[in-house]
Amino acid sequence: MDRAAITELFDYMGWAFERYARVLDQQPANRFAEPVPGSGWPSLAACFNHFVAGYDVWLNAAWSFSLGPLLHPGDTEVVATWANDGSAPAPVIQTWPAMRDYYARCREAVRAAMAVPDAVFYVRRDIRGSLRSRADVITDLLLHDRGHHGDINTLFYQLGLKPYFNDYSLYLTHPNDFFLDEG
Repeated sequence: MDRAAITELFDYMGWAFERYARVLDQQPANRFAEPVPGSGWPSLAACFNHFVAGYDVWLNAAWSFSLGPLLHPGDTEVVATWANDGSAPAPVIQTWPAMRDYYARCREAVRAAMAVPDAVFYVRRDIRGSLRSRADVITDLLLHDRGHHGDINTLFYQLGLKPYFNDYSLYLTHPNDFFLDEG
């Protein structure tokens, strides 16, 4: 994938996140970690933690690119162990303000990982038995993030929340607008 397409996908993911943030910023403090019975995710917190921590560990863990320290506000040793072998449960950030901050720091790490010459951005190295470049990993992380948008929308509906549309077509045609999904 070329750099312009990755950058556009990165920008789109930030745009979509802001639509979720606008809803969550208006919720009671406990809503983010509130259990959601019957869902594939125990809570919004668990879902967000899953994909946001992906950015952190795939760019910063020792077994991957080691671009910086792990950014998770919890025990980074546990996060590193979880990321490497899955033997420990990933710590879940339980408050929306802490997740918003963590996401912002992870986005800055992605932005920094992208701000390198092509000779660095596209060079492949062996990561866990396959050759991957920063471009490959960042693209995969962005698509992984996008893949969980359906989960977030489902969790919103199960909690009685109305999300904003975050379709790519709206990102292209109405980037400054927020359209509520009225069902």
